[in-house]
Amino acid sequence: IPISTATFGVFYPLTVATFFNLSLPMELLRHALLVVMVTLSHIITSILLLAFGYNVNKLKLPRLRYSSSVYDRLGVAFSWRWSPYRGFEKRFSVWHIFLPTVDWFLSNRRKYAGSLSRFLREKFACCGLSLGSQPEIPYFSASAM
Repeated sequence: IPISTATFGVFYPLTVATFFNLSLPMELLRHALLVVMVTLSHIITSILLLAFGYNVNKLKLPRLRYSSSVYDRLGVAFSWRWSPYRGFEKRFSVWHIFLPTVDWFLSNRRKYAGSLSRFLREKFACCGLSLGSQPEIPYFSASAM
């Protein structure tokens, strides 16, 4: 499910800004890529089979499966700002967020079992990393969550 946000603001010192953000689940992006690859291979195979007089089977597309234990999204952000001091500015950035639940983390990392796992289950719902890039300084950003 895509998530999009739009924000408009007026700030002091005088700055007028608007922000747009759009993100998609990584599962959806992977599935779309897989569907394109399966469809192209089916078209090529169908052309070859028909050229040699064989019957063509019906295309079967894989089902989309969402993960209940990982929150994984890829997004883009756009912003435009105007102020009398700095003029017009625009910024574009791409970001990726990966937030596995503690259950996923513990089931895939057996070395953290014991008292640490009990502490994590009691105190945290998920933990992860957010990475971003943009064309201006600073070029990269990272946040631990």
